[in-house]
Amino acid sequence: MKKKLIALLVVLILIPGWVSAQQAYFIDGYHGGIYGHYPVGQTAFIALKLRQNPDWHVNLEIEPESWDVVKQRDPEGYTAFKRLFKDQSVETGRIEYVNPTYAQSYFFGTSGESTIRQFEYGMQLIRKHFPEAVFTTYSAEEPCFTSCLPTILKSFGFSYASTKNPNTMWGGYVNAYGGELVNWVGPDGTKLLTVPRYACENLSPNSTWTSVASYNSKEYIRKCLAAGIGNPVGMCIQDAAWSHGWDNGPWLGRDTSAYYTPTAYKTWRDYIRNCSVGTTTDDWHATQEDFLPGLMWGTQVMQRLATEVRTSENAIVQAEKMAAYGRLYKGMEWPAERIDGGWRTLLLSQHHDCWIVPYNNLKDNKNWAETVTDWTASTNRISREVIREAFGLMTEKGQTAVRVYNTLATERDELVSVEVPGAWASDKWVVADRKGKTYPAQLVTENGHTRLFFRAQVPSAGYASYALRKAEPAKTNGPRITQNADGTYLLESDLYALVIDPSRGGIIRSLKSAKARGYEYVDRMDERSFNEMRGYFVDEGRFISSTEQPAKVRIVEQGPCLPLLR
Repeated sequence: MKKKLIALLVVLILIPGWVSAQQAYFIDGYHGGIYGHYPVGQTAFIALKLRQNPDWHVNLEIEPESWDVVKQRDPEGYTAFKRLFKDQSVETGRIEYVNPTYAQSYFFGTSGESTIRQFEYGMQLIRKHFPEAVFTTYSAEEPCFTSCLPTILKSFGFSYASTKNPNTMWGGYVNAYGGELVNWVGPDGTKLLTVPRYACENLSPNSTWTSVASYNSKEYIRKCLAAGIGNPVGMCIQDAAWSHGWDNGPWLGRDTSAYYTPTAYKTWRDYIRNCSVGTTTDDWHATQEDFLPGLMWGTQVMQRLATEVRTSENAIVQAEKMAAYGRLYKGMEWPAERIDGGWRTLLLSQHHDCWIVPYNNLKDNKNWAETVTDWTASTNRISREVIREAFGLMTEKGQTAVRVYNTLATERDELVSVEVPGAWASDKWVVADRKGKTYPAQLVTENGHTRLFFRAQVPSAGYASYALRKAEPAKTNGPRITQNADGTYLLESDLYALVIDPSRGGIIRSLKSAKARGYEYVDRMDERSFNEMRGYFVDEGRFISSTEQPAKVRIVEQGPCLPLLR
C-alpha cells in the first residue's frame, strides 16, 4: 500500500499543468531621442507594437525635446501614443517614463546643480506634452548614475530606482551589490528603494559591455533563484531606432525557448510595487566609487569637454545670482527666457553621447565635441549678457570705486581683476577698502588689454567696495626673477631660491630653503638631473632625455600680487 501511494504521488507531480515554475519579470522599453537616434515613424511604431502585444509594457527614456519634433512631423503617431500614455495607473498603465532628464547626462562629470536642472527642465517639457505623466522610478539604459541621486530623486517625487544597465556597460556600470531590493542610501542619509545590479549579475561570457540580465536567460534566472531572489527581473531598454534593426517590438521575441519562461513584461513601478518583495532592510551606502565609468574614446577631448562644461556651469549659476542681486537692489526684470536658454544649451552639452562618442557626427557636419563647444559658447554668451545688465543697473553714476561681488555662500579672500584704460599702465596703484586699509595692486597688459589685479576680501553672497589710488614706487618684498651671466634664471622669494638651467631642458640646478638656513634640496648627480624627463624610444633604439634640447623660459607675471597667491 505504501509503494502505491508513493507511485501515485510521483504521477501527480509529473502531470503537466500541476506544476508552476517561478515567475520572472522583464523591463523593456526605449532609449534615445532626436539628438541621439529617433527616426521618423518611431512613435507610430511603438504605438503599433503596443496594440499588437497587449501584454507588453515599455519604460521610456526619450529626450524631452523629441516630442516637439514628433508632434510636427508625425502627428498621427504622436496622437496615438498620447492615448496609450494617458493611463498612468500602476496596475493598468503600460508606459512609464523612467528617465525624464533633459539630455540623459552621465552625471558623474557634472555638478549637482546640473543634475537637478536636468530633471527640472526635462520633467517640465514632458508634462507639456503628457500632462498625466507620473514619475515614479528612475532607470537608465546607459550608466546615468551618481551618488547624490537618492536625495534629488526623492525631492522630485520619485519612489524607486534601478541601477541596472545590462546592455550598455561599455559606458560604465554600477558595482554589483545585494539581492532583489536594496535601500540606496545617499550621502545625506536619504533612502530610496532600489532594484540593484544584483551581486550575482555578472558580465556576460566573452563580453565587457553586457551583463547576464540583458536577456533573461535560463541560466540568469536560475542563478538569481539560487541566490534567494524570489522575483528576478532582467532588463534591456532598446535603442529607439526601428529603422536600424531594432524592429522586433518586445525585446525577448516570440521564441520562448530562447529565454526563461514564464517571464512577464512590466513597468518598473508595477514590478516593484506589485511583484517584488516590496521592502528590504538591506541599506546600500553607495559612494561615488561604486559608479564605474568606462569611457574609452578620446581622453584628451573629454578633458576639454569637461573644462568647457564646468566653465558654463559656473557662468550660468553666477548669472542667475547676479540677476537676483539686480532684482533685489534695482528691481531688474527677471531674465527668465535668457536664463532658460542658457540652461538648455548647457544641459544639451552634458548629453551622454558627447562623452561616449565625441567624434561621431551630430549635425551640420560637426561632431559631438564640436557641438558641445557651440552649446557651451551660447551659455557663456547669455551669462555674460545677464551679468553685464545686472552690473549696469547696480553701477552708480560717477562711481569711482570698484565693487567686487561674491556669488558663493562662503567668504572669499582671493585675487580679482578689473579692466582699466591702457594709459594707467604707466602708473603704480593700490586699492583701499571702506576702512581705508590699502592693498598692493598690479597691472598686467596682454593682447592690448590692461587689467589691474588686487586682493579682495568679500563676504558670502555679498560685495565689497575698493577705491583705486595711485601709489609711490616702492620696493617689493615679492618674488624676484633675474637672469644670470651663464644663462640660468634665479627665482628668489622669502622662502626659496631656485635656479633653472634652460640650456639643459629646464633642469633645476639648485633649490635652497631660506627658512632652513640655505639647505640645498638638489642632490649632486653626475648622470641624471633634478626635473629631467627620460624615456626609452623604440624607433631611436635608445634612451632620450629632456636635457638634450634647450627649454624656453618666459616670465609670465612678476609683481607685488604674486605673494598673495600663497
